[in-house]
Amino acid sequence: MKPQEFYLQHHGYYSKNLSPNEYNPQKAIELLKQAGINKLSINVWAMPVARIYNPSALKTAELIQADLARIGVKLNIISYDWSVFVQKLSASNYDSVLIGWNADNSDPDNFFTPLLSCAALASNNNRSRWCQKDFEHLLTQAQSVTSQPERKTFYQSAEAIISDQVPMVTLAHAKKVVLKKNNITAMQIRPYGGISFAKAIQTTEEGE
Repeated sequence: MKPQEFYLQHHGYYSKNLSPNEYNPQKAIELLKQAGINKLSINVWAMPVARIYNPSALKTAELIQADLARIGVKLNIISYDWSVFVQKLSASNYDSVLIGWNADNSDPDNFFTPLLSCAALASNNNRSRWCQKDFEHLLTQAQSVTSQPERKTFYQSAEAIISDQVPMVTLAHAKKVVLKKNNITAMQIRPYGGISFAKAIQTTEEGE
């Protein structure tokens, strides 16, 4: 499941009316041909470090590389030491980059504004370098109201723009796993942020 899909479904904002990205290599070949594009070569930057949302960006890049090779597109994988990687990201001198995001609060805006808003360009958090005025207007409207039905309408309209223009391609949502003793109950795993022990209950095990 894709990150924003998982997150928005959890809060009831996800639009089920949008068509998922189509996997159709033959159609991709035909579209490249129609556009007169051949021997296309692009670069992808892959993080050199493991993250919960992607344990191996290099392996992910290799899988994408193999898929693109099947439609005649050459993908060059580029990686740097982490400190250099972060510095170069700020210059935005890349074709594409494999990176991820962990939501840290329960509001759906925590995906849209930090990753795709025009304002996020200034903070270098918008790695797509995409800025779209209609999308930005919808975010502003959603942020200005407290009515959940109204906000849902705005965010689903924003989703439709993302689906149409595809400023980024989302791959997967990481699974969160927590190990606990049998006598710990009422502890829930959240899809965002850290682990809360606020409602956790510890019972006395037999023999203690």
